[in-house]
Amino acid sequence: MASSFKEKALNWNRPQWPGLLIIVLLTFLAYSPALNGDFIWDDDLHITKKKAVIGEESFKRIWTTSDAVYYPLVLTTFWVEWRLWSGQPMGFHIVNVLLHVINAILLCFLFHQLGIKWAWLGGAIFALHPVHVESVAWITELKNVQSGFFYLLTLLFYLRFLDNRRRQWYLATLIMFLAALLSKPSTVMLPVILLIIHWWLNRPLQKKDIFSIVPFFVLSALASLWTIWEQQYHSGAIGPEWSIGLLERTVIAGYNIWFYIIKLLFPYNLTFFYPRWEIDPLSIIAYFPLALLLILYLASLKNYTAWGKSVFIALSYFIITLFPTLGFFNFYFMRYSFVGDHFQYLPSMGIIALITCGAALYFEKLDLAQTKKTFSWQKIGAGLGLAVLLIFGALTWKQGHIYKDMETLLRDAINKNPKAWMAHSNLGMMYAEKGLLDKALVEFKETLRIYPDHSGAHNSLGNIYLLQKKYKRAVETYSVALKLDPENKGFLYNLALSYEGTGNFKLAKEYYKKILEDESPAKNQDIIKAVKNRFLNLQRR
Repeated sequence: MASSFKEKALNWNRPQWPGLLIIVLLTFLAYSPALNGDFIWDDDLHITKKKAVIGEESFKRIWTTSDAVYYPLVLTTFWVEWRLWSGQPMGFHIVNVLLHVINAILLCFLFHQLGIKWAWLGGAIFALHPVHVESVAWITELKNVQSGFFYLLTLLFYLRFLDNRRRQWYLATLIMFLAALLSKPSTVMLPVILLIIHWWLNRPLQKKDIFSIVPFFVLSALASLWTIWEQQYHSGAIGPEWSIGLLERTVIAGYNIWFYIIKLLFPYNLTFFYPRWEIDPLSIIAYFPLALLLILYLASLKNYTAWGKSVFIALSYFIITLFPTLGFFNFYFMRYSFVGDHFQYLPSMGIIALITCGAALYFEKLDLAQTKKTFSWQKIGAGLGLAVLLIFGALTWKQGHIYKDMETLLRDAINKNPKAWMAHSNLGMMYAEKGLLDKALVEFKETLRIYPDHSGAHNSLGNIYLLQKKYKRAVETYSVALKLDPENKGFLYNLALSYEGTGNFKLAKEYYKKILEDESPAKNQDIIKAVKNRFLNLQRR
């Protein structure tokens, strides 16, 4: 696939616009069911209940504070969209799909400039692949499509910089990378990808190249350290559920890599919550995925001058870009699953490039092997490519329907993964908010059947009993929740309320007093304010 830098760096001819127009039309058609979708999981935290986004707090808080991962550029986009669309979800969906389409077009240009054959097909597969529905149909994952936009521009501008060494292209590259980081920190591996581009283009790193890439690594290092800290101390990705040894994390990474590759090749049974598999690092079988990766790498090195370089670089790009979410570092989503479709939005580009370019070269070789040309193998290959696009488009259209609303999404997750305790828990909370207490009770009990040590589910179950005025059951349930999470003042407050309901005012006062003795009142201001009122009322009894 590669020959020389000169051939590739000067390959600035634009892809055919009719093909790009087809990509746009097919993508919007495939995503049409998702355009009517409602706000779903986490959309409240990032948009509808985010005070700085909806205007209940100052706009500057978007840039100066962080509740979890720091992505102020995405929150700024949400801030603008909230005012443009008056809080209606369709406008948000249109922006996500539009950015995804633009990313597919940018990818066509990138593949074309890197000398990757059938660039149009690679971009079209990226646009229509059902594994990307989660990134596009889920409004919160504007983080993916917006960071992807800046990520691709970074690569395109860097290629232009390599071509002419003009300062403005270097500054544009650096600004686009910073914008990508401010949209989603998982783009931190991009500086390594810049090195891979040099390798792919057969362009040895010179001293001036190293100096130009160093600032990218500095930004990446700062973003990485900040994100690791945030995930542990803001998102709460710390504790027994994340206490995984390095050996086990390495085994998990091997499973994750092959999981994503398989889902790219066979996008079957895609779901919002995949099972969180159990790994035994002492089992020889557990190392089979890693061994298979090693064999593939060795085979590519052995055949490096033929197909090996392409496989080696594509696979390396895929794994390096996935690295932040492979499980070596704690992130909150690991509580539910080690994998998620939205994690391979950018990494998928490497495998897509390998498959499309490999297919192009294969059919080209068949044409050259014909002694008497009776038909074109390349046209047959293009026809097969179109068939794949139609299949992917149909699967994307079908997958888009599950993002209709929260209940549809969670029910689909439960049907495909019956052990998805988080789906049951969220479904229970949704029913509770609607006043459907009996339905909520069923979901919380099912959550605890799957995950008995889920303190939040015990607390939610207690809330239902409290609303039903079953105070003794509420006391029992809150006591279990508090035992699992002794420092939770909210659980303690609920337990005090339950004792008050049973008429045990003495115990209720003791628990209220314990909350008021909290050494960090700033973290529990709302609870302490409510406790003071109830404590004073009990004092008057």
